[in-house]
Amino acid sequence: MPTIRITDFKGIIPRSSSKLLPEGNAQTAQNVDVLGGNLQAVKAPGTVATLPDALRLSVYPYNGGYLSWPTDVDVERGPVADDQFDRIYYTGDGAPKVRGILDGVEVEYDLGLPVPEKTPKVIAQEKTAVEFTRTWRYFYEETDGSKVDEFPLTNVITDEEGKVFSLTGLPDRILATSSAIFIMWFEDFDANGNSLGRVFPGVSAYSFQTDRNIAGASVSALQVTTDTSATFTLDYDTSNASDFVVDRAYVYTFVSVFGEEGPPSTASSIVPVDPTQDAKISGMSSPPTGDYNITRKRIYRTVTGNVGTNFQFVAEVSANATSYVDKIADADTGEALPSTSWTAPPNTLAGLVAHPDGFLAGFVDRTLYFSDVHQPHAWPTAFALTVPFDIVGLSISGNAVEVMTKAYPYYVAGITPDGMSRTRIDIEQACASKRSIVSNGTFTIYASPDGLVVLKGAAGQLVTDGYYQRDEWQATNPTTMVAGLHDRRYHGFTSTSAVIFDFDAGPSALTTSDEIVGGVHTDLETDRLLMIQGTALNAWRTGTTNKTMEWTSKEYYISHPWRPTCARVIAETYPVTILLYADGSQVLSQSVPDNEVFRLPILRKEKYWACSVQGTSDVHELVVGTVMAEVAGVAQRAVA
Repeated sequence: MPTIRITDFKGIIPRSSSKLLPEGNAQTAQNVDVLGGNLQAVKAPGTVATLPDALRLSVYPYNGGYLSWPTDVDVERGPVADDQFDRIYYTGDGAPKVRGILDGVEVEYDLGLPVPEKTPKVIAQEKTAVEFTRTWRYFYEETDGSKVDEFPLTNVITDEEGKVFSLTGLPDRILATSSAIFIMWFEDFDANGNSLGRVFPGVSAYSFQTDRNIAGASVSALQVTTDTSATFTLDYDTSNASDFVVDRAYVYTFVSVFGEEGPPSTASSIVPVDPTQDAKISGMSSPPTGDYNITRKRIYRTVTGNVGTNFQFVAEVSANATSYVDKIADADTGEALPSTSWTAPPNTLAGLVAHPDGFLAGFVDRTLYFSDVHQPHAWPTAFALTVPFDIVGLSISGNAVEVMTKAYPYYVAGITPDGMSRTRIDIEQACASKRSIVSNGTFTIYASPDGLVVLKGAAGQLVTDGYYQRDEWQATNPTTMVAGLHDRRYHGFTSTSAVIFDFDAGPSALTTSDEIVGGVHTDLETDRLLMIQGTALNAWRTGTTNKTMEWTSKEYYISHPWRPTCARVIAETYPVTILLYADGSQVLSQSVPDNEVFRLPILRKEKYWACSVQGTSDVHELVVGTVMAEVAGVAQRAVA
């Protein structure tokens, strides 16, 4: 007599007719593991944390807690080794953001820095009094060359360049005659009070006593005097100076609290500077409004060397400084300006991923953008690549960025952001849901309109081709799928159910779950699949109780109308529930209290029968038949 005995339970193959399924494969395998051939009910999710509201779609563990957003957000750790700020970067919540820890407090700013609005102004001026102390005096010089009325002089006004000095209101004559001429002169002293030299104007008989030089340039002076004022103008002879006159231009950049540097300002006009002079930079912008936390500026100037002319570092000043006096020699300048091509990322950048060689990638519409290496705030536009179709999402596979679009996927490979090359992957499978994309760094999986696609390198495969036909797959609502990869299983949750695909399980690869989630995150550090479920953040299969599993067999064909009269379920604990289906209709649902053979009520006769078991316990065997001894296992196993 026919006996249906199932001892090797396998996963679902929904593509085949339930009458044509291989032995052991199922029509339904929900909330169950079948890897050992037994049915094992999976653990319910365990609670991890409470979220601010039930509208969260994305979550990320950070700084001992959990960040969450009501939008689809992509988060990546910073590519800077031993980052003292523990920075993360993300897109999907307005403009791209950087988040870090400053003095124990979490802070968040827009990613990237703006170009300074104002062009700096530069003039050359005499080296300032910071380097020496200047003392002014005057006398009246008689026609015979004698000095009369010699006293200290105050109220001398210096022009911006430090070369022209003026005096309004001449001192009164005391002993000087009306024919005596007014002479103003100065002497410079170093920090120790030692004289550096004196300067007398050429109109004085004492001009031969001028012995001041600055940086190897001798100094002379011209004085023009009226009845009420005097102007004293310096002139430098640089023919014997240690350096020559050089042309300089200046730029400056903004620097954030994290030490991130922005693109440079427009370069100043070129100004000649001789060795007697310093360059005064003025007119620099204060930080603009915006969430940047700019704390400093860096100033650079042109320096000509063996490899040409470059902007070299001069100084770092406070963010609000608008002027600076550059006193240093070319040999003392620092590194070359690194940020000439740097720009902030586009405000609508999405799909952030981290390349293993230290740079980030994201997209806008059909354009793929890359940051500079170890500079996640800097996104040179010259690095950008385009593809023919709108991009849906990105992932990382080896040293490549896999690009999923509304048509073909693309493989964009390279080890530097300025050397990436694009190859179309020859599989006509669009990405149905950005949130379905997952990667383990070696291969990428995503939901297409036809099933799950795996990309490895520049090759692609529809791995669920043997499981789903298109209409069957579409019934799972793949456009709503949000996925996580955990223990080499793809967990794809849709608005109605969840598909779990195990890449190592062969005929037991596919099972399902009734869990509904708002978002997921694979937490590699704790080896958990985090699930957003309402206001709860739960972890997959970490609860203390089992979920109710359900497993339904293929439809067994009996050559003549037949009905079972007895059954047996071997389980770890009881009760479990057995269900029987005759020609596709449920005809029995019965609780099983133990492992004994039990009688069934009188059922109608049919040629097609299927068995189902439900419960929270492991099930090892399910048997239905008409002979008690055979069902109990006394007779040899037979499957009709």
